[in-house]
Amino acid sequence: MTDAAHLRLAAILLAACLAAPAQTAEDTAAAAAGKIQAGDAPGAVALLRAALRRQPRAVLLWNVLGIAESESGSPAPAEAAFRQGLSVDNSNLPLNENLALFLFRTANPAKAKPALTRALDLGSLNPMVKLGLAVTQTRTGELSEGSRALADLEVAFENSSPYWAERGRAELAAGHLPEAAASYERARKLTPRNLTVLNGVAAAAEAAGDLDKALSVLVYARTLASDNVSTLVHLGQVCLKKDLAPDALEVLDRAYALAPANDLALYLLAAANLANEKFERAHELLTEYTRRAPGVSAAFYSLGWLDVKLNRPELARANFEMALALFSGHLDARQELAQLDLQENKDADAEKHIRAVLAANPGHAAANVTMGDLLLRRGDNAGAQQFYERAITADPTLGAAHYKLATVLFRKKESVRAQEERRIAAELNKAAHEAHRRQMRLVVPDDFKLWEQ
Repeated sequence: MTDAAHLRLAAILLAACLAAPAQTAEDTAAAAAGKIQAGDAPGAVALLRAALRRQPRAVLLWNVLGIAESESGSPAPAEAAFRQGLSVDNSNLPLNENLALFLFRTANPAKAKPALTRALDLGSLNPMVKLGLAVTQTRTGELSEGSRALADLEVAFENSSPYWAERGRAELAAGHLPEAAASYERARKLTPRNLTVLNGVAAAAEAAGDLDKALSVLVYARTLASDNVSTLVHLGQVCLKKDLAPDALEVLDRAYALAPANDLALYLLAAANLANEKFERAHELLTEYTRRAPGVSAAFYSLGWLDVKLNRPELARANFEMALALFSGHLDARQELAQLDLQENKDADAEKHIRAVLAANPGHAAANVTMGDLLLRRGDNAGAQQFYERAITADPTLGAAHYKLATVLFRKKESVRAQEERRIAAELNKAAHEAHRRQMRLVVPDDFKLWEQ
């Protein structure tokens, strides 16, 4: 072909291109939507980004790009696309709705809340946006407002398991236990094998004091997903409450092995080791927990208690003092310090601690016993008797209080009553010892159909 022929062909092609209509933003958006629906979100992203280089102010394309990036598993580019579109038209309702719903799914509630509010202020009627705002309210300190908004959405979401689960969570947080149980049951009927829902059902039962139901539900949940960490941790917690110490240790060991960064699993595993009298291991785990969470008073108190068991009084004192420094109202830590003072013959310091405990809680049984011990040491039998009797009133099952009261009564020559108190003390101490040593194993039922009805 001659050069002249080449030039004529080029002219024809140029004319054809100029005559062809440019693809509209709507056409590109439709083509991209087709790719997304066909499972080719990356292809949609490439198509949209090429089009946006030619049409950078096409709000529709930024909106679809945000969706495509989200479907591609790219949250940061997705959010950036939605926000770039809003920089062109801040009042565009579809963009505001999609950004709000994207943040609701992927971000923390505090970040999602302004976007959800903005979409509703612009007139959004999307029930998902309303639901998103209600949920973020319940999770950001507006529990009453969010709960009311959730209740108002019942008709729109009556067949949605996530809705009923979220409503149950909010009701549980508000202390509305019957309502929470009912909501979680609605969710369970819709999705009987959903682990989040089953854990919610168990949490509602646990809060209502029905530990047997909570245990049954969680054991069933574990059969559905044996290595689900949330279920294992929850099951371990209920086992501890039910005094199923070996079972608690088993499931929490597994949870911690699966998720060593899970602080709750770590803390409960320490408790399970303590319950199984594995004191050194419990101390090791609690020490790691206080390293991760240095502001938890209860953890330092538990470390101190273990140090007492392991005959390390100086370490025990340091941990009890730390527990008090973090929470001045920790009466048990103060009581333990009084006991250490008494053992070291620091009577004045012991009395100072005990009187502080009793001023805050006159019915603190252990503190009353310690005060009785202090007075008995001083030869004040009448005063000691008064405090031992107060301890028994506060906790009739406290064998030590009965035994020490018997000692005072023998000194006062009240032999009949003294012998009765000693008999009671012996029975209580025997029962406490047997309960402490009993190894209870979990009997797992063969049939879990109950939770799928």
